[in-house]
Amino acid sequence: MRNRVRFYELGLCIMNYGWWNGLKLFIKLKLKKTATLNVADARYPISLRAGNSDQLVFKQVFLLKEYDLDKDFGMAIPSDLGVIIDAGANIGLASVYFANRYPNAKIIAIEPETGNFQQLKKNTASYKNIIPLQAALWNKKEELIINNPGYGDWGFMVEENTSKKDGAVQALSVSDLMEQYNLKTIDLLKIDIEGAEKEVFESGAEKWLPKTKTIVVELHDRMKPGCSRVFFESIKEENFALLVSGENLICVRA
Repeated sequence: MRNRVRFYELGLCIMNYGWWNGLKLFIKLKLKKTATLNVADARYPISLRAGNSDQLVFKQVFLLKEYDLDKDFGMAIPSDLGVIIDAGANIGLASVYFANRYPNAKIIAIEPETGNFQQLKKNTASYKNIIPLQAALWNKKEELIINNPGYGDWGFMVEENTSKKDGAVQALSVSDLMEQYNLKTIDLLKIDIEGAEKEVFESGAEKWLPKTKTIVVELHDRMKPGCSRVFFESIKEENFALLVSGENLICVRA
């Protein structure tokens, strides 16, 4: 089974980056020499931390191409997006992918957890169109605390800081972001926030959903029951075409 996985990952590297570059990338990943990775999809080097979930995120974004929206919708996605919000940006790899794919877009990369956010700043420092923001997406301005239920560095969850613990992180709604950055519309809203999508779509979404053209969301009912129910209830009046791509649900305004 382990050999099968290795051959599969080698195949992905070669399919995406050719025999020589793909083989070099595969070897670096296997040897965990990932402090500096160069791939054709990114103008600047990418840095992954060893011994955590960074490689899994890299695989999703750059090998499985889960955010290559053109392969699923083609001309339904505009080729020159203006505003992208990357909520749950982790170490910034999706933002980097979007910055290379849509170089004229303003990209707001939101990540609450400090270790991930520091790595995000490192990966996005050379991209002037990426705005890193240490915060959590929620349905209102609020102080939240971060906990790790055991899913690794890509599975941090947030909850209201009712007991006033130290180390709280600022939470903002999509409407708050639109006001703060003077956004009239959102071309692409990517949401991977480990269950907090329930709160995001539960209250206040009617203010910003009509101004949002495309949503890419991962629903986490396994972590917080009711996420899918709340999400579909929220978008039922919106004219979205829906498609499943990997772990993501893609919603494109028809």
